[in-house]
Amino acid sequence: MAEVSVLEGNYTYGVTSTLKGFNLPMDVTCSSGEALWCRKAGCDVVHPYATHCSAAGSRLQVVFCP
Repeated sequence: MAEVSVLEGNYTYGVTSTLKGFNLPMDVTCSSGEALWCRKAGCDVVHPYATHCSAAGSRLQVVFCP
């Protein structure tokens, strides 16, 4: 599952995690900053690679991994 929000200060905040019933591995990349990824079942927001903040207006691309 991926959640993307626009926060105050014109930042985009994203979280990736897998929940029961929503466990498809994915990558979320943006035109500025680092990628978010959760490539296995069991990722959660505690892992540092699961959250990210980038400048608002960045283009996001979601890739579902096999």
